[in-house]
Amino acid sequence: MSMDFAERVTVAGTVYALDTFPLEPYRRALPGAPRLPGWPGCSNGYHAGWEVRDDALLLMQLNAPQAHAQALGIARAALPLAATWFSGLLRCRGGEQRRTGYPPRTFSDEELFFDVAAGRVVRAWALDLTMVPDQTYEEQCLSLPAFLHKYLKP
Repeated sequence: MSMDFAERVTVAGTVYALDTFPLEPYRRALPGAPRLPGWPGCSNGYHAGWEVRDDALLLMQLNAPQAHAQALGIARAALPLAATWFSGLLRCRGGEQRRTGYPPRTFSDEELFFDVAAGRVVRAWALDLTMVPDQTYEEQCLSLPAFLHKYLKP
């Protein structure tokens, strides 16, 4: 198992760490789903940079050897690229990270959630947790929409 560095997403000029790898559904959908050799801190063979702008998720940069970019069929000249292949929830973390509860879980002072459908943001939530005391998973669930609970599980 590899400990990957988080990809980054820029939202309104602020950079956040992503809990997701939005390019993976695209890679898995390619014929033969190319397996790209990784390196320490990057088990999937690439590191992407993202931006949420005008209610769209955009691939802004792809850091990978040229052969990996070719295997993915993404020309760097075509960037930024709308991430129309991605549907799901993006969890973005900013500010100080804290660990709390039992079993331990990690959360950040500022968290953004984006519900994305075919590359378009359909809902967004911003959580300012700077003044929130350390909470257990159950305590935090009392103040959040139910569909977010599974993304916060320890």
